[in-house]
Amino acid sequence: MEPPVTVTRAPSLTSCQRLFAEGFSYVYAYNSWVNAGRPLSWDADRDGYPCEQSYGNRN
Repeated sequence: MEPPVTVTRAPSLTSCQRLFAEGFSYVYAYNSWVNAGRPLSWDADRDGYPCEQSYGNRN
């Protein structure tokens, strides 16, 4: 008998991580942020530039 296997879910990606992983440009990600109403969750440091943790510092 084999030992039980524990399956853990990988953490879900943020919107920025998903856009970056799927190969979208920063301009596309920025425009998506604007179209989504500039959610604060996309702009961790609240400087007006979203997705910096995925795409790098843009200011």
